[in-house]
Amino acid sequence: MRSLSSRFMMDDVEIHESLDEQIASSLSAAQNAPVNEKLRHLKKTEELLLNREGGAHLIDNFLDEMLEFANLPYPTIKCFVLSFIEKACKKDAEVMRKAIVTLYLIIMASDSETKHVQVLKRAMLTCMNIYSIVLRWAVQKKGDPDVESCWEKFSVLKGRIMFHIDSENEGIRTRTIKFLEMVVLAQSIGREQSDDEPKKRLMSLAEIPRDHRYLSYRKMASEAQHSMQSLIGQTALLHISSQNLLTVLSALCNIARERPEFLSRVVDAIDVLQVNLPPTLGTSQVKAVRKELKMHLIRLMKLPSIVPHVQKISTLLSDLGASQSEIQKVMPAESKRKPTAPTKEEEPVVKKRRDQAGTSGGMDEDEDDEEDEGRKDKITMESAIDATQKYIFSRLNHKIVTNLVIISLATLPDVMPPAFQSTFTPIASAGSENQRMRLARMMATQANSKGIGPGAEMMKAEKLKALQERAVARNEGAIIPPTPAHFLKSEKGSAPVKRVPAKINVSLPPPMATTTKSKVQMNIVTSCQEMSAEERDRLFVLALERLMDTERRAQQGGAAAAQHKILVRLVARFEEKNDHLEEKLANFIIAQHKSRSDVAVLWVAEMYAQYQGFSLCFAKSQIDGRLTQKERLARYNKVIILLLRSLFERELHKETVFNRILLEAPLLTPDALSYLKLACTDPCYASFAITTLRELVLSRCRQRNELLQLLFHLTFYEKAEIRNESVETVKELFELPYMRACVRGEVERQLEECTKETPPPHFIVDGGSRGWRPAVYKAALTLPMATLTHDHSLIHVVARVFAKSTSNDFKLTTMRQIENAVKAMGQGSEELLKLLEECPQGAESLVARIVHLLTERAPATPDIVHRLKRLHDSRQTDVRSLLPILPGLAKEDILLILPKFVIHPIMAKSFGQAVKRILSAKNSETGHYSLTPTELMVEYHKIETTTSEEKKLLREHVRTVMTAHRSMTKEAISSGIEELLRLTPIPQLLFHTIEVVYELHNSLHAFLSNVLHKMITRDLWKENEEYEKDFFAAIVAMPDVSYQVALTKLSLEDLRRLMESTSEDVGRLLKAALPTLSTHQQREVPDGVLDLMGVSERPCEARERERRRDQREREERREKERSKEGKSEKTDRKRGERDEKRGDRSGRRSYPVGDQR
Repeated sequence: MRSLSSRFMMDDVEIHESLDEQIASSLSAAQNAPVNEKLRHLKKTEELLLNREGGAHLIDNFLDEMLEFANLPYPTIKCFVLSFIEKACKKDAEVMRKAIVTLYLIIMASDSETKHVQVLKRAMLTCMNIYSIVLRWAVQKKGDPDVESCWEKFSVLKGRIMFHIDSENEGIRTRTIKFLEMVVLAQSIGREQSDDEPKKRLMSLAEIPRDHRYLSYRKMASEAQHSMQSLIGQTALLHISSQNLLTVLSALCNIARERPEFLSRVVDAIDVLQVNLPPTLGTSQVKAVRKELKMHLIRLMKLPSIVPHVQKISTLLSDLGASQSEIQKVMPAESKRKPTAPTKEEEPVVKKRRDQAGTSGGMDEDEDDEEDEGRKDKITMESAIDATQKYIFSRLNHKIVTNLVIISLATLPDVMPPAFQSTFTPIASAGSENQRMRLARMMATQANSKGIGPGAEMMKAEKLKALQERAVARNEGAIIPPTPAHFLKSEKGSAPVKRVPAKINVSLPPPMATTTKSKVQMNIVTSCQEMSAEERDRLFVLALERLMDTERRAQQGGAAAAQHKILVRLVARFEEKNDHLEEKLANFIIAQHKSRSDVAVLWVAEMYAQYQGFSLCFAKSQIDGRLTQKERLARYNKVIILLLRSLFERELHKETVFNRILLEAPLLTPDALSYLKLACTDPCYASFAITTLRELVLSRCRQRNELLQLLFHLTFYEKAEIRNESVETVKELFELPYMRACVRGEVERQLEECTKETPPPHFIVDGGSRGWRPAVYKAALTLPMATLTHDHSLIHVVARVFAKSTSNDFKLTTMRQIENAVKAMGQGSEELLKLLEECPQGAESLVARIVHLLTERAPATPDIVHRLKRLHDSRQTDVRSLLPILPGLAKEDILLILPKFVIHPIMAKSFGQAVKRILSAKNSETGHYSLTPTELMVEYHKIETTTSEEKKLLREHVRTVMTAHRSMTKEAISSGIEELLRLTPIPQLLFHTIEVVYELHNSLHAFLSNVLHKMITRDLWKENEEYEKDFFAAIVAMPDVSYQVALTKLSLEDLRRLMESTSEDVGRLLKAALPTLSTHQQREVPDGVLDLMGVSERPCEARERERRRDQREREERREKERSKEGKSEKTDRKRGERDEKRGDRSGRRSYPVGDQR
């Protein structure tokens, strides 16, 4: 019965407990509970925070505690934390400021360990459900740098999830497909909704402003297109499972319903899939897929934008076994009223070619030249299929079809294959023109791929004709050389030949015999005239220009590589100083940099070959015709800088050619690295250049240190976007095993530079002073702290530099910046435990800060407690360093440490934290509190002091003991005072304690009255004069409680000393308190005390006398009233007798007999 009643009392207390206290108690109970109990407590906390009224406002207060449970090695707890993040984010997106770190760590850890598939799938589901919310939050908070950093981390997670599209685990691939669906929906333009249609809160591309600071509208749209293409590509996989195929179909059709711009692509994908199902599917799976295709097509027919595709979908439904009545039932009304215009896919090829020719007039001629050949091949292919389709369609008559069926009968098996039987559906519209056209199209495609049919013959003829035209053009270009200039001069100097008119007949003599002259042999050296330097340079330039003009013909003839080599060698090998030719070739490359990047790379390679001596450029300035190595390096540097500078001046450093030159250049000179640095600091396109720098670090072993230094210098840049991008790149490099040693070496060198007298030049980027400042230290520590989470052993380097440094600014900045890294490492880090054992001399304050950060939300583990206690004992460190581990210490250790927090003036400032930690957490080894509130109160009063200053501090912190923690209840306080009263002698501090209790707890006034009564009756206050002084001070401070006891229990001499001990008029106060006593208490007051207070009689006696006098007066008044009442009664009686007599006389009057009534 007692247990039942106590249980009801506990339930009643819990009901009246405030919401935040319930949440705190639930979280505290979940800390050390088993997994199942822990999960139950966490679900209760989630219910209080998310579903209870007023709980949403407390999410931020308890979010860190909830997220810390994700560090536990239990998959069920991790999944619950992910579920909580999703629900909390739907309540308030601001949760992602803190939750993104936990989400990032969970996905990265689960991604690296195959055993955590369940956690990874739940994390992917969480990211899918909150993607639209986070993207809308990022759009709304475009000016918040924290939100930008959060979005960047979430983008990394998005890339990680998309990477799993080819995962071997089917469940993970399914989650990835659904995530891609969400990406496409959130990053594409939504359809217009009608008024009666419910509004959905799904994000769309239209909500992203074009001028957003870190969300690129174009990039978002491009990601959506790539994701859509990835989904469509999944339908063409041969080994895709049935489950994932159905998931892809559902995702594509959902996208088509919500985003009409993808409708045509989805219909085409379904058309291809319907006739090319994966061969790995079983019979039942094929049936399920075809049924799913039919269902999705019927749903698509209900869309308003489906009208242009009705014909194709009707044919697909017919092939899938739908009857004409079913098709007509879902047919849109618009398609029934009037025929739809042919879609772009259904237009004839000739019309497409004509439209393309008409719309391409605005395109550049160069782009038209580049795409001409590919477009011609595509048109030829389509024309070939059209020709074969027309040929087959014209011959699909009854006779030919019948003959084909008869011929194929010989190859049919005896038994119908189960797969064919399960997938075959009768064609409802067999023999119709549309069905015949579709059949002809399918046959034409297959025939054209096999190289048979009129279309294939037409393609062969077209290819042969094109080959002949190229051969003729090549031959013509080879046999028509330019006419030499000296030949033209000789022709002009010869005499003209005179002609004789035909009408004149002249008789000529017979020819005379003449002697033959000997032929003079041609000598080109003597015949040709030497050209001047101007003529030679002009012809050289003309030859180079002519060679540049033959680019298109060289590409058509397959000689593009040879043409590129000749161009480069003309510029690079004939003269060591030809700036005009180099400028011309550079302009030629940049004019169409997308297609001429090979020329730039070949030019750089040629100059490097000359630098190494593999190639030669004749130098007229040298006797042997060879340049020195220094001059060859200068020429190489000049060319690569010319290209990079020209691209940078034209703002083309964001293009592929700029990055390709840097990536494929054999050697990067300091000038080239300077242009790379300029590109990396570009406000808009820095990410492309930093990616190039990352690839260079990975691929250039010889220049890796130089490149790493450039990357590390970028981490000091003043722009936060560039700085964060560089830090993330370094972290990615640090994760690679073969790069870790190099990156770690640079990190250690950067830490060591923080101990120098002046900072290195690259540390100062904001134009400030050249000396050390907290901002410079913060920038220098950003990268080491970011890599600390990936390599915990770096904590020893940080501690060593911390101990070595003599700058207080550096130490303060380090203790501030280390917070996130230490929390990510956790209490289980072996390197942190090793640091506690091998702490460098001078780094004790850093170790104390680390332990403080680790124990903010969770109690210290026994390993940390023992190691830090041992460090304190051996080094005699500041006692405040033991604050984080106080709950884990034994009772004896706490009792030894507690006085140090009280009697020392500096340490006393932390006494409140010490009391709070002792009372708020249990000992991790014993599972109980090291000190109960009552024990703490008793032990505090036992602290011995020697000086007045120590006594003053001890008195001042009594209130701290009473108010530091909610566990110090009035029951605990009363129990503690009872324990103190049993001590002999009682602590002198107790008198001040009851004063504080009197001020804090009104409900304990009666208890304090009893305490004073015990003190007086047992003479506990008469130990010495100081006791008496404190006791009298307590009586004066508690008039409501003490005066009653003082009047009744103190002797006359004690009261006289009480009045003399204080400057206040205690006699007047006691006199005023006398009437408040009960009658019994007033009678206990001695007469001498009354005389001392100047009171002639007791208030109770005066009240009694007044009462008796009032009683007599009332009795006298009552007698007078009774006498008056007696006289009035006599008068009334006489008057009544007279009235009766008159009535009798009137009643005896006589009447006549007849008149009697």
